[in-house]
Amino acid sequence: MPKKCAEFYNQLIEWVEELNIDAVIMDLRLKYISSTSSKKLLEILKGLENNSNIKRIKDNWYYEAENDDILERGQFYEDLIGRGILLFREITEV
Repeated sequence: MPKKCAEFYNQLIEWVEELNIDAVIMDLRLKYISSTSSKKLLEILKGLENNSNIKRIKDNWYYEAENDDILERGQFYEDLIGRGILLFREITEV
């Protein structure tokens, strides 16, 4: 993983672990996700779950109608973290 990429994600993961709020809404809109970013996003999602200050988490996962890879990635995360992720299919109009 490139050093700047690691720094970015590690700071974000640390921030999530230290959040002192009771509710989080996380909106995700991805067109592509690299394997490195995918692993780090999973750490962020788990970090939210493991933060004892946070009592309610709502994950909204938006994907383009024709992008099955991103839909499947959202379903994969849902299985791994053990909490529901709301999946929203976005239709792009021409």
